[in-house]
Amino acid sequence: MEGVLSLLSRRESVAGNWQRLLFILYTVTYFFNGITRYKHAIHIAIFITAITLVWKEKTLLKTLLSSRRLFLPLLILAYGIYSTLISVDTHLSFKYFNQHVLFTNFLLPIAASILLVTLPTEQVARTWLQSLLALFVVLTFSEACTYINEYVHGVMPFTNFDHRFITDALIFSLPALLWLSLNKRPALLACLALAAAIYIFLTLGTLQRGTWISIFALFGLWCVFMRRWKFCASMLGAGVCLLLVLSLLNSKHTELVVHKLYQTDSSQRFGSGTQGAGLDMILENPVIGYGLGDKVYLKEYARNLPSHPDWFFREPISPHNLYLSFWFSAGVPGVIALILFFTALFRVSFRHWKNTVHEVQYAWLSIMLIASSAYLVRGVVELTDFDSTSLLIALMIGLSAPRTQSAVA
Repeated sequence: MEGVLSLLSRRESVAGNWQRLLFILYTVTYFFNGITRYKHAIHIAIFITAITLVWKEKTLLKTLLSSRRLFLPLLILAYGIYSTLISVDTHLSFKYFNQHVLFTNFLLPIAASILLVTLPTEQVARTWLQSLLALFVVLTFSEACTYINEYVHGVMPFTNFDHRFITDALIFSLPALLWLSLNKRPALLACLALAAAIYIFLTLGTLQRGTWISIFALFGLWCVFMRRWKFCASMLGAGVCLLLVLSLLNSKHTELVVHKLYQTDSSQRFGSGTQGAGLDMILENPVIGYGLGDKVYLKEYARNLPSHPDWFFREPISPHNLYLSFWFSAGVPGVIALILFFTALFRVSFRHWKNTVHEVQYAWLSIMLIASSAYLVRGVVELTDFDSTSLLIALMIGLSAPRTQSAVA
C-alpha cells in the first residue's frame, strides 16, 4: 500500500519515473476539457518516449506485434474503417475516424503501453492506482473551484446539471478509493472517510441516475469479488439512510435530487424519445449501418425528422445508448465488434485476475469493474465515452505483455 501512495520511487531509474509520470498525466488529463494544449504536449512526449524506447530495444516492438494483445485496438480500427467506408457522409466519418479511432483508440494506447512494458508488472499496477488516485484529487479541487464560483454567483449545489460531465472520472477513480479501504491504518481510514464524503457529494451533484446506477453496480461487483460483506453492508446502509433523508427534506436545494429518485422516463428515452428515435432509424437500415461519428447521427436525425412527427425531440439529439450507437454506425458488424471487444476484455482480465496477486491482481479487477460500470451498465442509458477504453487497452497491454530483460531486472 505504501508503494501505491508514493508517486516517485528512488529505487526506479530516472527513465522509469519519467515513463510512469507520463502515464499518470495521460490518465488524469484525459478526463478534463479546456486543456487541449497540455494534452497535446503530453501525447507528444509519450510518442517521443515510446519511439526512443523502441529504438534502444528493437525487440520491444516485436514482442508487442507478435502477441494477441493488439486484438482490441485492431478490432476498433477495423470497426472504424468499415463504418467510415459505408458512411452516408464519408467526410464527416473520416474526420471522426482520424481523431477518435486512429489516434485515440489505436496509436495512443499502443504508445502508452510501450511506456509500461519496460517496467515490472507490479510497478505498472501501482502506477495505474496512482493515476486513479491523482485523478480523484484533481477532480476534487476542480469541482471545488466550480462549486465555490457558482455559490459566489448565487447558484447552490444540486440545482443545475452542469456537473454531469464528471461521470467518467468518478467511475474510473472509484476502484482506487476502494483499494484504500483494504488498509487498516487509522490515518488512511480517516482519509478514506473524507474521500467517501466528497465522492458521494460529487456523485449526487451530477444529478444523473445513470451515473448513480453505474457506480452502485461497480461497488456491488467490488464487494462480490473482494468478499467485503461487512464493509458493503455498512456502506449500503449509509447510502439508504442518505437517500431517505434527502427524500424527506422539503427544500428547493434538494428537489432535483428527489425528482431524479422518482423519475421513470428520464429525458424521454423510450417510446419516441432518444433511444426510440434511434431505434426507428436503425430498423430502416439494420444490417449495413449509416456511418461513423456523432455528426453523422445528428445529420440523419435531422433528415428523418419530417417523416417522423411522433418523435419527441424536434432537434437532433444523440441516442443516449452505446449499443444503439454502434448498431447505427456499422450495422450488424458494429454490434458484433462491440460484443467481441467486451468478450475479449473480460476474458483476458478475468484469466489474469485469477493468476496474479496483490496490486497486479487488483489492477486486473479494476479493469473489469470499470468496464462493467462505465460501458455495460451506463451504456444502456447514456452515450458513454467509448474513447476512454484506450486507457484500459494501454493498461492491459502493459500488464500482460512479456517483460523485457530490462524490466525483469
